[in-house]
Amino acid sequence: MKLKDNLNPKYTQLSLYVIVTCIIIYILSRIADHMNVILTAIGNGLGWVFMILKPAAWGFFFAYFLAPAVDFCERHFSSLGIYKKKQKSARGLAVAVTVIAAAAIIALLLSIVISTVTNEVKVASVDSFFTGINSFVNTLNNFYNELLSRLNQMNISSSTLESYVTDAGNQLAQWIKGISNSLVTSLTNLKEFFTNLIFSIIFSIYFLLDGNMLAKYWNRVFDAISSKRFNKAARTFFKDADLIFSGYIR
Repeated sequence: MKLKDNLNPKYTQLSLYVIVTCIIIYILSRIADHMNVILTAIGNGLGWVFMILKPAAWGFFFAYFLAPAVDFCERHFSSLGIYKKKQKSARGLAVAVTVIAAAAIIALLLSIVISTVTNEVKVASVDSFFTGINSFVNTLNNFYNELLSRLNQMNISSSTLESYVTDAGNQLAQWIKGISNSLVTSLTNLKEFFTNLIFSIIFSIYFLLDGNMLAKYWNRVFDAISSKRFNKAARTFFKDADLIFSGYIR
C-alpha cells in the first residue's frame, strides 16, 4: 500500500498551505531585518543607472540637434568621386565634419565670453584691489575706535559691544567657510560636468553614426512585443513630437 493512499488530501493541502505561508513569512521577516541594506543597494543601483543615462540622454539631444547638419553634409559628400566609385557611405565623414564644426563654434563663443570677462577684470589692477581693502579696513578701525570713545564718554561699558563684534567675526568666519566649501563643491561638480560632457559627445557620435540602425532594430523589437494598433499610435505620436520639437530646436 502506497504512502499517498494513506494521506488525506484535505489535510495534505492544508499542510502545504501552512508550510508555504511560514516560508513566505520567514522570507519577509528576513527582508524586513535587512531593509536598510536592500534600500541602500537599490539606491546605489538606481544612481548608477541614472549616472549612465544622463550622458546618454544629452548625447541623444546633441545627435537630434545635429542630425539635419549631418544629413546635409552626407548628401553633398556622397556626390564626391571617391564615394561614387567605391559606393561607400559618407556618413562617417559627415559626422566628423559636423562635430568638429560644432565644437569650433562653441569654442569660439566661449573664447569671446572669456575674453570679455577677462578684459572687464583687467580694468581693476591688483594694487588698486588691495588698496581698496586696506582703506576699508582702516575705515572700520576708525569707526570702531570712535564708537568706543563715544561709549566711554556716556559711561557705557564696551563689553557688550565687544561681544557683538566677536559674534559678528564668528558669523563672518562661518560665511567665509561656507564660500570655501561651495568652491570645493563647484570644482567637484565641474569635474563631473566635463566627464558627462565627454561621454555625451561619445554617445552623440554613436547615435549620429548608427541612429538609423538603432531605430530599425527597436522598431522590430516593438513590432514583436506589441500590437499593430499600439505601434501605429506610437509612431504617429513620435512623428508629431518630432515635427513639433524640430520646429523649436533645429
